[in-house]
Amino acid sequence: MILRQGLKEDLPQILEIMNYYIEHTTIIFDKQRKTLSDMDGWFEKFIHDYPLIVAMKDNQLLGYAYLSAYRPKIAYKQTVELSIYVSPDSHNRGIGKELMLAMIEEGRRRKYHTILSFITSENEESIRFHEKFDFKEVGKLKEVGNKNNRWLDVSIYQLLLA
Repeated sequence: MILRQGLKEDLPQILEIMNYYIEHTTIIFDKQRKTLSDMDGWFEKFIHDYPLIVAMKDNQLLGYAYLSAYRPKIAYKQTVELSIYVSPDSHNRGIGKELMLAMIEEGRRRKYHTILSFITSENEESIRFHEKFDFKEVGKLKEVGNKNNRWLDVSIYQLLLA
């Protein structure tokens, strides 16, 4: 497996993973499948501003991770939000771990101060995963997302890089 910067050519495979999580889980709060044209604007922010890393093996994208803006105001510039997604048939192979380590390293390299993850509170696997990397729960937003006719809480996890 190799990790590398995500490319526009990776979008169909990224989209396949993303749409799986949109359709089958409460991990992503989108309710409608995304299309390739939806992804053009999404990808643009990674060309210059934020890192997008993909995990590849034999031309197959096994997972991807990215850092993105937490909020648009300038005072938040050194705070980023983390997202990691692993193909459903590639779980428990260390891919998420490698992507997490790459994102933390990239965050430090870019001199970010803190990384935040917003995790659906019922996603205990992701919570345990983040805690292994010293992310700490710093808050919980009650009933902020409605998916599958259920109100969902979101836990906020933070890693200070300083």
